[in-house]
Amino acid sequence: MMTELWDQYRSVIEFAMANALFALASWIAMWAGVFSLAGASFGAVGGFSAAYLDQTMQAGIIVQLLVGAILGLLTAAILSVLLLKLESHWMAMATVALVLITRVIILSAEKYTGGSVGTSISRQIDLFVVLVLVAGVCYALARLRRSRYGLAAHAVREDAAVAAALGVNPFQVRAIAFIASGLVAGIAGVVLANLLRYIGPDTFFITLAFTMVAAMVLGGTYHWAGPIVGALVFVGLPEVVKSYVQGIDELMTGALLVAIMVFMPRGLIDPRRRRRKETPTPDDAEATSRMEVAR
Repeated sequence: MMTELWDQYRSVIEFAMANALFALASWIAMWAGVFSLAGASFGAVGGFSAAYLDQTMQAGIIVQLLVGAILGLLTAAILSVLLLKLESHWMAMATVALVLITRVIILSAEKYTGGSVGTSISRQIDLFVVLVLVAGVCYALARLRRSRYGLAAHAVREDAAVAAALGVNPFQVRAIAFIASGLVAGIAGVVLANLLRYIGPDTFFITLAFTMVAAMVLGGTYHWAGPIVGALVFVGLPEVVKSYVQGIDELMTGALLVAIMVFMPRGLIDPRRRRRKETPTPDDAEATSRMEVAR
């Protein structure tokens, strides 16, 4: 029974974890207050570089991951000089435009990407490696959360002007977050390409960008665990429902997103909610005092 369930949902977990890496890439940028969909473009850089290395050099997965991470990082570093000059919604619009431009480049660079036909890649990754990659990113974020940079990123996100008055350089903090986001998205692109075994101009397009952001918002944008939970729910739950009831998976996903946004605006994982439960309210303290007096 357990073996059958594992075989049935193994691929669901694999793709949920691949999307979790993309959502974590978005979360890293959001950590410093940068709302970005550019992870889809950085993922394309990683994915197509992995396919090219696989076809021309028969490179292993370690080489593919290293090259994808480095190219994603370098692409983000170059683009950060231009994009981080923009503020709030203009930044988001610019990254949407970047995703559109990326598709045009993929179609034009037929020699390297296969153009409109796309390109194939042999699978060299398994679920264990994907889980190790997700765990490695989470470990790094957990270590950074209470570090000097983590506190600076949180301050910049809450109020960049106040952070600057305290001696923090908002542009530098945002640039580091954006570049780290490119690194993780590049790795995610290699993972997704290996899982799909075929990538084309629509693989790293608007649908992926929307999934990436939806998983982050659903899970919560105030803790690194949020994107992982969000990806499991947003990607995994509809697939589970689809195996039992056909035709309502998209309806259920949309309804779930709306319900979360209305009733849990900070997402499924909210550190502030846990702190409120741990800290007694004045009413709780008064009730406790009355009970002690009654005894």
